[in-house]
Amino acid sequence: MTTKPENKVCIGGEYTYVEMRMERYGDAVFLAADLVYGSPYGREDRDELHSEVFLEEDPEDTENQAIEGGVEIERMARDRLEELGIAGWKDRGFGEAVQAFLEKTAARPPVAAE
Repeated sequence: MTTKPENKVCIGGEYTYVEMRMERYGDAVFLAADLVYGSPYGREDRDELHSEVFLEEDPEDTENQAIEGGVEIERMARDRLEELGIAGWKDRGFGEAVQAFLEKTAARPPVAAE
């Protein structure tokens, strides 16, 4: 059984928060953040805050741009949450989360058969 790498990180309050998800498509990295309005009854509405695809000629540049993008999305999230009067927890920094995600999903060279 394989496990999916952690690809989400959140910042905000108990019911209203920003969730950023990370996906990798070959050399491209996709980041998307949604403002989530939840309720204690389980219902939630989502508004897209930002999404972006990072793809440069050099894969290392793509990863660096994606990490910087994660930091920028966290800033946008904090600004939006502040406008709503929401303060609270965060899983971890968005840039740090992107870096960890990229390390976990890095292309692995094939292992030669013996």
